[in-house]
Amino acid sequence: MTLTMVSYYEQIVSVTTDYLGPASKRFIDRQISFHFNNKDHETLTKDDVAKLADSVRISLGLLTQDAKMVTEAEARIRAIATA
Repeated sequence: MTLTMVSYYEQIVSVTTDYLGPASKRFIDRQISFHFNNKDHETLTKDDVAKLADSVRISLGLLTQDAKMVTEAEARIRAIATA
């Protein structure tokens, strides 16, 4: 039996898919490109996840008035770094 580790990137895209649907991958790719100078998404670290949670919170806050949803999305992304 082989265990495969799901990357931080894949986990973050999965979470944001609940809020943005199929646009989530492109959304996260843009966040990484802008905030991490085009860092390879497969090399994201735990610290990067926390920074990405901040940028997602801000960006989602610009897209929606639903503060509860924004807070929930941020918390779920932060939880990825602590799992």
